[in-house]
Amino acid sequence: MARRSRSSGAAVRPTVRGWGFLAVALAFIVASTLIDRREGLYVGFFLLTLVLVSAVLVWMVRPRVQVRRRFAEPAVAVGELATVRVVIEATGSARGLNRWAEQLPAGFGEQGGDLWSAGADARRFGGMVEYRVRAPKRGRYPIGPLWLGYGDPLGLAVALRPAGEVSTLTVTPRVTVLDQPGVLTASGEGGRHQLYAPSNPRADELIAREYRAGDPLRRVHWRQTARRGELMVRQEEQQGDPEACVVLDTTVAPRAASNGLSAGASTSAAEAEFERAVEAAASIALRLLADGFAVTVIETATALEREGDRVAPRVRHYSPGSAPSLLMDLADVRRVIATDDDDVWSGVDGHLRSLGGMLPVFCVLTGTGTASSTHLTAVKGAADPAVAMVAAEQSVSATALRDSLLTNGWRAAHLPAGRPLDDAWRQIAVGGTDREGAR
Repeated sequence: MARRSRSSGAAVRPTVRGWGFLAVALAFIVASTLIDRREGLYVGFFLLTLVLVSAVLVWMVRPRVQVRRRFAEPAVAVGELATVRVVIEATGSARGLNRWAEQLPAGFGEQGGDLWSAGADARRFGGMVEYRVRAPKRGRYPIGPLWLGYGDPLGLAVALRPAGEVSTLTVTPRVTVLDQPGVLTASGEGGRHQLYAPSNPRADELIAREYRAGDPLRRVHWRQTARRGELMVRQEEQQGDPEACVVLDTTVAPRAASNGLSAGASTSAAEAEFERAVEAAASIALRLLADGFAVTVIETATALEREGDRVAPRVRHYSPGSAPSLLMDLADVRRVIATDDDDVWSGVDGHLRSLGGMLPVFCVLTGTGTASSTHLTAVKGAADPAVAMVAAEQSVSATALRDSLLTNGWRAAHLPAGRPLDDAWRQIAVGGTDREGAR
């Protein structure tokens, strides 16, 4: 009832009771004809007339209905409950309005119930219904229209008609709260972004301030101290937010596609590992934004970005505080089947180098993507540090890719199904060894 087309509710049809009345009427008519008893014909036609009159009454009930739908939150993560509130206002002949049903996508279950509209004033009806749905997958889903059921007083006929517009529910990737990446941050004096700043700061980034208790003497700025006659210390300030980059491999390699992999197969193992990759990218990006980074997210390929006949990377920039926008964008990420002519990793390398200088790079890869050791060796030239996660099941190719990354100076972890993301992150981001992935 909740997933019906708009045309399926146009006709008036009998209820179960109505079908029972029709069956009894037909039985009386047939039996009376066979035994030649006129009284039975009266009863049969009377019951038939009741059903027909009820259908006409239901068909004539057409109140003016306004429906307003609101979500408690503009977006929810995968697996979380979304609260939907629907306000219904009907004017005109609203007496027969008795049921509601929401049209929902497959996998969202069914939502519907009874409405009571037989009050003292049957020309108006107002009420609100509230329900919760759990989104099974990331994406944007149409919710609605609302289907309203109209019936007659005897309950012999019913009609379902759509009301209101379709709303969109955004389901963002599931996010795991990750520890602060010790591989990037420094302890002690020097500020929380000490290792994010260039190793040789420019002169305009050196600011002298008054000495404070606890400042190390090696940071005393002797020239400014002599000029001002009081102890001054050096303070390095980064111009703007420190930068980091998250690269998400959204490609499907030609070899995987030729083996029958469908990029849209929701039940395939390849789709499941891609969802893990998106969740990992979202969690890492949010961790960096929380630490004050300006984050660049690069999708290795998207059908919406093309260079001639080839797919091209899509680049988005996020400043600290823009986590909601990042999650909303990642809700739309889809895989692209690459061809042998699509050299997407050259585009990724070019974008990284255009950012200028060395910066932290986090690559999230899949077992069916186009990444190879050759591609990632080139990316490593613009990354410091270079961190990678391989979201794939245990296989020879996935293990070989991780080992190749480790050999070429990457911090790499294997992220098979069942391994907590924070465990893999903790092992590589704080300078440890990927013990779980090495098993």
